[in-house]
Amino acid sequence: MKRQATIPTLVLLASSIAPGCQPDFVEPEPNPLLQTDRRQYVASYESGEGNYRRYSFKVLAQISNPGPEPMYLERCFPNSPVPIYGVPLVNDQLESAYNAPWACVGHHNPIVVAPGATRLDTLRIVGPYATDGVTGQPLGVLEGRFLLFYSASCADGLDCPLPRPLYRSHSFTVTVAR
Repeated sequence: MKRQATIPTLVLLASSIAPGCQPDFVEPEPNPLLQTDRRQYVASYESGEGNYRRYSFKVLAQISNPGPEPMYLERCFPNSPVPIYGVPLVNDQLESAYNAPWACVGHHNPIVVAPGATRLDTLRIVGPYATDGVTGQPLGVLEGRFLLFYSASCADGLDCPLPRPLYRSHSFTVTVAR
């Protein structure tokens, strides 16, 4: 958690020292707990016509718990097999086409990753999720530098901090198959 608080400070410091020299992205941390299987993905055509064409790619995500306490991950339904995840752009000034909206139920059944354990999830990432109602253009960016995140949850009876921490992967590049 300390490192997450330090990174924005470093970016702010760098921007005040050398204006115009800001990096395009900042890696969340050198050895994140959440890893993806690759640093580059190709999104393939899945369905749709005209402006509304959907693309997808598969990510193998691995999260490790090196700590002494269980790690709790949010999930959409009490029996959902994978955690709730996001796929934002590293440069968050634009919206990612792969950052899915979630409509979930309230429950107290998070995914538990035991101390010393590693969890592997296969995620099918799809986008875009919406189009502009007037122009018909897809909403969100399909190509660029993205990252994967899982959000922490809490087990019943635990005093959890708000906002809860995010487990972020290293960045990866997505291109669309032509």
